[in-house]
Amino acid sequence: MKKLTKSDLNLSEWDFEFQQRNGNCILLSDFHTRGLYQYFPEDLKFGVFRYDYLFTNSSHGYTKLSQRSPLLQKLREALLNEDYLEYVLRNSVGQMQFFRQKMNSFNKEIQRTHITDTELGELWIRFDAAFIRITPWFYIPWYISEYNMLTDRVKSGLISHKNEVEKIIDLTDALTLLIFPVKKAAFQEEQGYFFELVGIAEKEKDFESNSIFQQKLNTYLDEYSWMKTYFVMPLAPLDKKELIEKIKNALMKGAHRDFTLQQEMHKKNREKAEELLTVLQSDSTLIKDIAWARRLGWVLTAGVDEAMRAGAQFKPLLELVASRLSITTGELQHLTSEEILRALQGKAQINPVELKERGDAFTFALLSGESMIASGDEGRALSEWIENSFSVSKAGIMEFKGQSASRGVAIGKVKIASSPKDSYSLKEGEILVCSMTGPDYVPAMKRAGAIVTVEGGLLSHAAIMSREFGKPCIVGTKVATQVLKDGDLIEVDADKGVVKIIKKANG
Repeated sequence: MKKLTKSDLNLSEWDFEFQQRNGNCILLSDFHTRGLYQYFPEDLKFGVFRYDYLFTNSSHGYTKLSQRSPLLQKLREALLNEDYLEYVLRNSVGQMQFFRQKMNSFNKEIQRTHITDTELGELWIRFDAAFIRITPWFYIPWYISEYNMLTDRVKSGLISHKNEVEKIIDLTDALTLLIFPVKKAAFQEEQGYFFELVGIAEKEKDFESNSIFQQKLNTYLDEYSWMKTYFVMPLAPLDKKELIEKIKNALMKGAHRDFTLQQEMHKKNREKAEELLTVLQSDSTLIKDIAWARRLGWVLTAGVDEAMRAGAQFKPLLELVASRLSITTGELQHLTSEEILRALQGKAQINPVELKERGDAFTFALLSGESMIASGDEGRALSEWIENSFSVSKAGIMEFKGQSASRGVAIGKVKIASSPKDSYSLKEGEILVCSMTGPDYVPAMKRAGAIVTVEGGLLSHAAIMSREFGKPCIVGTKVATQVLKDGDLIEVDADKGVVKIIKKANG
């Protein structure tokens, strides 16, 4: 693979796009960049530039403004066509479901008594093709949400009914209530089932030996154990011992009571939303836009759910491939897909020195269809050069703004969580600050006093979940993880969308 150097990058052409949660690896960078380059134009269904992409060692993703800006403009225009909007929302979940079915098929193949290296190589080719084919469907719905393409339409429509709406509720609250998804996502269903188990445990002293409890416990694990995993970087699914510990922890914290209060709050919110819909029913365009926004909110979460279900099935394949190459699954992810295939086919040897360097640090790019990499000290230095070029000076910044996603005010100490693993140590009442959230952040979100994100729109995971839990939340700040650091005492005023630093951790 060609070596990536500073001379390959004119940073004035690039702009920060997002941070990959739970970290990023070379294999994931490879899949995503090739998938975007090969299939983005086809899946968007309108002429766009081929996409270049850049990933740094900090898991930051960068795109070229000359490619992204026209894409966003054309996407916003295309969404005015309801047939196109239907196509996007249907495929955002459907493509992930189809990929999960393929993973089921792949797993059946590797469970055979013996699979030869040649057969494993052929299976890897099909796995690669399936993976890069779904990549655009991580990005298309995300762009629609990140840039509020549908929620802006609802907001504009509500402003024209300002007088009628504000007789019932504040305009901002009306927007968040009306766009909240009606259809339940997997995480909401999981919560309901989990607290059924907690309810049994509250009533039965020896609940672990209760037959009904055991039956429901097994059903829960069959349906939801995948929620512990992460796409391409597989963890072992949740097991029975861990689930029982979660239930005991919920008992100790009185979480069942909190869940019941949340459900009561959701019921009141749904009633208020229905009251608003009655007032707005004569505006057929606005009613349609509300329905589309609600559906997008569900699609965003359901698409991630399906991706994580598929991700939970990667483990056997990656373990088998790593075993055949005499490396660990962690080391496997420091290779590109082509390098893995060539090694399986006996056409190339894995260089242990280079593998270690890539594990230490890397910067990865796809430029005009060609993959390029810098690793080890060179990769780290290149990443630092890129990050420093885009970093925000923190000097003197004591207040910044974002978009209010769930109202309320909270004061607490900052916990920066660049990955879900970082959020595990978040203490009750601390402020969760991260690039964006996903299902693997949910336990920390429940404990947090408030949530602040760098990215995200009103239908992002952080926005939906914060309203689900009744937590103050500000999204799309762009700078939160750069300005704040662990231990800073801050006020999150999600009524105004403002974050204020009360006292810095160092003084």
